[in-house]
Amino acid sequence: MKQYLGDLQEHENVKTVVLVVRKTLARSRKEKEYIALKVRDKTAEMNAHIWDNAEMYAQRFQENDYVLIKGRVVSYQGMLQLNIFQLEVFQGEVDPHDFLPQTEKNIGNLKLALRKAVEGVQNKWLSRLLKDFFLRDKDFQARFELAPAAKSMHHAWLGGLLEHTVGVVQLVGQVAPLYPELDRDLLTAGALLHDIGKVEELGYEKSFDYTTRGRLLGHIVIGVEMVREKAARIAGFPPALLELLEHLLLSHHGEYQWGSPRRPKIPEALVLHYLDDLDAKVNAIAVFCRQQGESGAAWSKYNQMFERYFLLDRQLEGEEEPESPPGSESSMMSEDPRLF
Repeated sequence: MKQYLGDLQEHENVKTVVLVVRKTLARSRKEKEYIALKVRDKTAEMNAHIWDNAEMYAQRFQENDYVLIKGRVVSYQGMLQLNIFQLEVFQGEVDPHDFLPQTEKNIGNLKLALRKAVEGVQNKWLSRLLKDFFLRDKDFQARFELAPAAKSMHHAWLGGLLEHTVGVVQLVGQVAPLYPELDRDLLTAGALLHDIGKVEELGYEKSFDYTTRGRLLGHIVIGVEMVREKAARIAGFPPALLELLEHLLLSHHGEYQWGSPRRPKIPEALVLHYLDDLDAKVNAIAVFCRQQGESGAAWSKYNQMFERYFLLDRQLEGEEEPESPPGSESSMMSEDPRLF
């Protein structure tokens, strides 16, 4: 039976296969070489160390290798980590899904919600375009359902792009009825398509990282190209409608300093920007607070991205907020944390 990192307990002996995320050859205060590692499976990431024969083991494996380890779980500064006694590159077959985090949401329900949104669009041109992406293009559909929504900031797990997209679409369903002047079909199409470029921007075989195409172009440009190519195959697709849809994709980051080629210039684009940002930020905060909550403290550690502490236990009374690092809370945020 496989041992998963997230299930390990202190003092437990371990024999399992993990993915090496980071590897560093270092020296202790006594000038003894050791290897500091970060290893991962689908349940958790964990720090690990090889204290003996570091030089020999350093030649045996590299980052992004699957390795078979034998060791023991120890606690250091309140966190579990591994002391590894033996390590070798694993030569057998592995399922990559066992080594990358995955959405906790039910994939079937997410796919059903996505399909319902696509089928609910009444505009015949947008309906055809969306169905060509999400119902007829099986290769795109498979990649879209597997991809993460980001490298690390939000929805950074397999299925994260599907989860985030459905989240934004559901927000559209809540907000659009409050503003009858909005073109709901256009806004829904923008919500469904705004991040499709991430299927090519991000690689997710052994780790989440940017592809060469992703680094050179980014998901916004890639997504606009994908939409333009699909629309070109639909005879008679209105050029003006395509321009509006492209504008939603190009402006969904909101401001130039947040990586947006354009700023929103129609109401639907502005709403899409805020709903996308809302879903991303709420997810990022929830993940951060859940991780911090494992310590049992009333307040989280200082969050550098949001430049604040977060209250973890709202039932406690009389707990004072920790003092902020100098210059952090006393001044306005210089840059809004875009999490797209």
